[in-house]
Amino acid sequence: MRNLLTCLAICLAFTISAQRTPQQLGMMPTDLPAGLEVGAMAPAFEGVTDDGETVSLSAMLENGAVALIFYRGFWCGKCSRYLSVYQDSLQYLKDMGFQLVAVTPENTDGVIKTRDKNNLNFTILSDKGGEIMRAYDVDFKVTDDYVKKIHGYYQVDIADNNDADVAELPVPATYLIVPDGNDGGGKIIWRHFDLDYGKRASVKAMVDAVKSFQ
Repeated sequence: MRNLLTCLAICLAFTISAQRTPQQLGMMPTDLPAGLEVGAMAPAFEGVTDDGETVSLSAMLENGAVALIFYRGFWCGKCSRYLSVYQDSLQYLKDMGFQLVAVTPENTDGVIKTRDKNNLNFTILSDKGGEIMRAYDVDFKVTDDYVKKIHGYYQVDIADNNDADVAELPVPATYLIVPDGNDGGGKIIWRHFDLDYGKRASVKAMVDAVKSFQ
């Protein structure tokens, strides 16, 4: 029993120490996003894809539920891994009755790099100006230290990659949105929101949420 308790204590200590602070994640503790809650109406948005197609949430909702995913940029390895997982499961997600759209602050060139790097063929919108990120309360201003860190690791300037004056990124949140009413609006039925960019929504969790709603 003593050995078991010791093992549990070590595991708990490791888990606590492994949790990253907002500063380590590039955030200012005084300006942390909270994300929209389940049950909230989904803010309408419209954007243009890298191939010039105009996409709106209301138009997508006419065809069923929408999975809205935020990602940081082509330079983010964890973003690439998760986007690839969603691509691998894309047909399954479609069969479950919902569409996938990713939103990013990076410019069109960055979107093309992300798409080509991960062989993606679902909708990606460049949120220049950050209107969609702000509407869903996932945006934050990146600290100077983190800007320097990303530049040192990847030779990427976050603000330049976003065609912006200020470096901003989204929490890589996921919202499942279903049609609500006859006005083209939608309601959030599930979300995954974690300040730690290493923790993302799994395909299983997304599908289970849709099943429970149906």
